[in-house]
Amino acid sequence: MITGLEASLPYTLTVVGHLAGNALTDVGTGPNAVVPFPPTSEPPAPVTINPVTDVVVTAGDSQLVVTWTVPEEGLDDIGHYTATATDGDTSRACSTADNSQNTCTIGGLTAGTQYSVSVVSIGVKGDMSDPADATGTTTPVGTPASGPVVRNADGRLVIAARGNNNALLVNFETAPNAGTWAGWTSLGGSFTTEPVIIRSSDGRLTIFAVATDGNVYAKSQTTPGSTSWRVYVNVGGGKVLVAASLTYALNADGRIQIFARGNNKAIWTAAQTTVGGQAWSAWTDLKGFFVGSPTASLNPNGKLQVFALSTDKTIYQNTQQAAGATAWTGWVKLTNASSASVSGFQPTPESTPARSSAVDVR
Repeated sequence: MITGLEASLPYTLTVVGHLAGNALTDVGTGPNAVVPFPPTSEPPAPVTINPVTDVVVTAGDSQLVVTWTVPEEGLDDIGHYTATATDGDTSRACSTADNSQNTCTIGGLTAGTQYSVSVVSIGVKGDMSDPADATGTTTPVGTPASGPVVRNADGRLVIAARGNNNALLVNFETAPNAGTWAGWTSLGGSFTTEPVIIRSSDGRLTIFAVATDGNVYAKSQTTPGSTSWRVYVNVGGGKVLVAASLTYALNADGRIQIFARGNNKAIWTAAQTTVGGQAWSAWTDLKGFFVGSPTASLNPNGKLQVFALSTDKTIYQNTQQAAGATAWTGWVKLTNASSASVSGFQPTPESTPARSSAVDVR
């Protein structure tokens, strides 16, 4: 009897004969044999992979941001999580890198299409939990995401304008793709520039304009997609900024960042402190000597990059040192960047007329 073998593992048995003089002869090799479990032993119980809970989906630009609560027990048995969005015909998915992450973004979706979303826990050995479904369906939002007309989180278009009394006005489409409108609503205030709407990564709309006191003001929806609005927030910038030069971009984490040319011809910037929040940083002077309005873009590496036309008629660039950072690399001249005739980089008017266009609300 051969003892000391491990149950459930296969073994190949070979019999060797001993002849006179200790010579060996191979008698034969038998087929693989699996050592059975002893009568007193039982195979190990299967591992149960616990599911996630509280799946929440937020609509973005042709994408869905999925978050959930990780299981309280059994994390050592989970390798990662996978979220899947299905429209009935096609599906797309995203996965986390490990079992501690509780969010991922499903991209490449069709704006205006309803998706059902579920999340599964994937075990370290490939086992899967039962799916945890998000409530109802979610529809990714499409463009535009900034300008005087943007798409609301629920798919409706929203228009912002300045009235004859210089107050800001807003109008919602009655339903996505309806082409009919609910009517103008006054948001109050007294402004000298036309409003710009920015849709944040959480789907919330924020309207910006420069008021008669020279400061930039922001007014945000109370919740993404809502027709109700928070109070105006004074972002500052009065007596520092050229009102007509403002431009906007989203940080990698979804916070809105404003850029403008100052009266000292330098480029200035301010940013939200949190996504969808009411608090803003102080204005920071990025230096330089420019005649054109800045233009900003988010790079694939998550860093914002801002461009502007300098007094030497060439374009300069300045880049965040890290994604979402408040520190910048400094201005660098683009090679062979003579750009006095480049559209979008023309000199900014030093002042803005009190009225340029308006919507009659009578």
